[in-house]
Amino acid sequence: MPTVPRYGQPRVGTNPIPGVRQDSNAPIETFGGGQAAIQSPDLGGVQRVAGAIADDERQKANQLAVLDADRQLSAAETQMLYDPEAGVLNLKGKDSFGAPDVANTTWDKTVGDIESGLNNDDQKLAFQRMVVSRYGDLDRQVQQHVASQRKAYDDEVTDSWINNERDAAIQNYHDPDRIDVSVERQRGGIVDYAKRNGLQDEYVKEKIQDATSKTYVGVISRMLANGEDLGAKAFYEAHSEGITGPDAVAMDKALEEGTVRGESQRRSDQIMDGTNNMQEALNSAREITDPAIRDATETRIRQTFSERRAATEDNQRQLF
Repeated sequence: MPTVPRYGQPRVGTNPIPGVRQDSNAPIETFGGGQAAIQSPDLGGVQRVAGAIADDERQKANQLAVLDADRQLSAAETQMLYDPEAGVLNLKGKDSFGAPDVANTTWDKTVGDIESGLNNDDQKLAFQRMVVSRYGDLDRQVQQHVASQRKAYDDEVTDSWINNERDAAIQNYHDPDRIDVSVERQRGGIVDYAKRNGLQDEYVKEKIQDATSKTYVGVISRMLANGEDLGAKAFYEAHSEGITGPDAVAMDKALEEGTVRGESQRRSDQIMDGTNNMQEALNSAREITDPAIRDATETRIRQTFSERRAATEDNQRQLF
């Protein structure tokens, strides 16, 4: 049965306003409540700062690692060059010729050992740049040392070889062919030496003249020492063009002395064979026109008679 509204009852219900919906299941943050009300911080700046710090520390670690590697390489370089027993700069003469190979082998092994202790490519790349720089210094020093030692060894060997050839000529002074061979060999050795060391023609010319002159001087001196003044004089006249400078002056004086000595000896022997009277012998000596030979001959005659008289007196003492 229908209900008839009575006076005094409300006419408006409690239903929601049309068009406004409220979901009892919606999250509270939707309406500004809960954790949404707390503003979150900007994490991007913090991460950038932390990353920069890490990169800086990593770079410092790389620098220290490379510095230590270079320290090891420097120590190895010093030992390689100056070690009293194995240092390549202590190798002398022909022993130094293999120094570059020894240095390269030791260097490669040392670099490999040091590089194996590095931790990353950045360290290895930086270390390789230092290796290139240090190897340039090492190679320069080794090459300079080898060049100086090769030159010194070349000088020593060449001079010794020339002296041996000169001595061979002097020992065979009676053999003109052997003397000529010796001179030609010395010339060839000097030319080869000049080519090896990049020397000019003027050096070759002067060195050959000096070697030839000294060889001829040695031959003449040996003849004079053996009392062969006539042979020495003949050899000098035949080879005077090959005797130069101070050698020529010295030979002129030596030949003069040798000639006086040899000629006075021959004259005195000849005179003494013809007489036993000192005065007669002296008179014969005074007929010599060359003053130096005459004086030397008279001196020999007096000396010979003095020796004879001393021998006679000694024999008489022996008799008594």
